[in-house]
Amino acid sequence: MITNGVGAGIPMASAGSWEAQGVSARGAPSRRGSLQQSHFDAEIEQQGQLKVTTADGDTVTISFAESDRLQSDSSSATSGGSSASLQKTRASSSQAVNIEVDGSLDDKEVADITKLLRGLVKVSSGLASGQGAKAAAGLQNIGSLDSIKSFQYAYEEDTQMKVDLLTNSSA
Repeated sequence: MITNGVGAGIPMASAGSWEAQGVSARGAPSRRGSLQQSHFDAEIEQQGQLKVTTADGDTVTISFAESDRLQSDSSSATSGGSSASLQKTRASSSQAVNIEVDGSLDDKEVADITKLLRGLVKVSSGLASGQGAKAAAGLQNIGSLDSIKSFQYAYEEDTQMKVDLLTNSSA
């Protein structure tokens, strides 16, 4: 049995990042050449919330948020017979989950909420991969959720990408 006080939350979060950088050069210096620079930035943010009311009146709210970001900068220059290049890549990721329980959950309620949550995760993953209708149809086959009176689920995903390219040549 799981028991939690009114408004009590169990926050869980994690984050990670990495960075790589490379530089190369060859040849001899010259006064003529070209320079090319590029920047790429991509970010995906996901967030959702599941609110469940059990048959005996307990309420459970599970909220989550995730953010993934990739950035890359590169520069290359040529001058006569010489060239140089620089590439820098950064990636970061963060996740957070919050669970609030108002009431006392028995084993059947925990099992039904887990079953429902797994089904909703499949639907959300299906939406992201373009298979939302198929995943939603699978939710109908989830089986009996007798201990759940009602639930509400909200999911949002935002994807942004930006690419900048600058080229400069001198004769």
